[in-house]
Amino acid sequence: MKKSLKILSIIIIVLMLLGFWSISSKNYKIDSNILIQNNIQDSTKDKGNNMEEKINKTEAEWKEVLTSEQYYVLRQKGTERAFTGKYDKHFEKG
Repeated sequence: MKKSLKILSIIIIVLMLLGFWSISSKNYKIDSNILIQNNIQDSTKDKGNNMEEKINKTEAEWKEVLTSEQYYVLRQKGTERAFTGKYDKHFEKG
């Protein structure tokens, strides 16, 4: 009985020391880049209200500026054809 109590108390002490060591070894410095990133407003939250001025063009003007595929994707909410993008068969690292 005394031997098992002694082993149990040693295990508890070792676990406590490991816990204190892990707490004291962590770095609690504040990274200024994280603070800056957290302060930047997410433009998706205000849904474009932060734009200086809205671009007003007719659909004909958009067709002149955009290619047919761009027009379909951007103005008609279409998607590009599957497996046609330049990264479909891209196997390089990076």
